[in-house]
Amino acid sequence: MHENSFGLLEEKVLKAVSVIEELREGNRKLEAQLNDSEARFAEKKDECDQLQRSLEEARAGLQSVDELEQKRRTIEEKVGGLLSKLDSIG
Repeated sequence: MHENSFGLLEEKVLKAVSVIEELREGNRKLEAQLNDSEARFAEKKDECDQLQRSLEEARAGLQSVDELEQKRRTIEEKVGGLLSKLDSIG
């Protein structure tokens, strides 16, 4: 009876060792996936930050264009007014 018990114990220990090895391998794979995901996340975050800066620069440029357009309209109106005055004189 003892030999049968030792055989069962040995079988169970070997199965437990096998399960532990499988779990460790799965853990290594998950850790590698996590590291890869973290690296890709960092890259995407950097890209997002760069795009945000580009967007802010574009908005600042657009504001400058709007300001220049407003100045152009003001000058055009003043020149038009001066030309009208010149026409009325002559």
